[in-house]
Amino acid sequence: MLELDHVTIAYGETQAVEDFSLHMEPGEIVSLVGESGSGKTSVIRGILGLLPGGGAVTQGNIVFDGKDLLDITPEQWRTVRGREISMIFQDSGAMMNPTRKIGTVFAEYLRTHEKLTKKEAWKKGTQMLARMRLPSPENIMCSYPFQLSGGMQQRVGIAMAMSYEPKLLLADEPTSALDVTTQAQIVGEMARLRRDYGTAILLVTHNLGVAAYLSDRILVMRHGRIEEAGNRDTILQSSTNAYTRSLLE
Repeated sequence: MLELDHVTIAYGETQAVEDFSLHMEPGEIVSLVGESGSGKTSVIRGILGLLPGGGAVTQGNIVFDGKDLLDITPEQWRTVRGREISMIFQDSGAMMNPTRKIGTVFAEYLRTHEKLTKKEAWKKGTQMLARMRLPSPENIMCSYPFQLSGGMQQRVGIAMAMSYEPKLLLADEPTSALDVTTQAQIVGEMARLRRDYGTAILLVTHNLGVAAYLSDRILVMRHGRIEEAGNRDTILQSSTNAYTRSLLE
């Protein structure tokens, strides 16, 4: 489903990711773990064509469902983003305009991907919040981001990302700004997405507990390269790599 083949990502003269390769199957959950600055977020932003600050994929290929993502048009990107690949950000609340209600932002997002009236988009957004088990979805649609807890903001972000049941969900540190109890709720929600929708998830996290619970495979990154890769049990229980062991400790 997703194939990254010897990908290098650079910001100007600085290489952030070097010779990165990954193959993902439908419905698989893979975690990228490592310290800050190891290149994890650059990988998932590179997949979705959203590298900041002049970043670019300078070598390699990124293929999704037979499409070369490095060679598609802006019009094709509008179809891929949101419908086929979606992303959950580290702090969904911070990604929303604090002066606009959740419903206004959600409806606008839906109308960029589908021909809907404002009323139809509002109704669909409300239904998605209900599907994500958010209480009083109509009240949430009428709320501003700062009126919701961090966990609720993050679940709104998941609801938006799952509006079109994408094949691949990219999750960038989705639990890092949350307390432990809320982290558990978000992790459970992501596990349910795979169970109910067959969604594949590429998860960026520095939390090895989250990776241990969710992942089929784990890739350990260091200084922009893959330090070690393997199935969850191998990485967590029998790794002999010194860097991986230091992370676990």
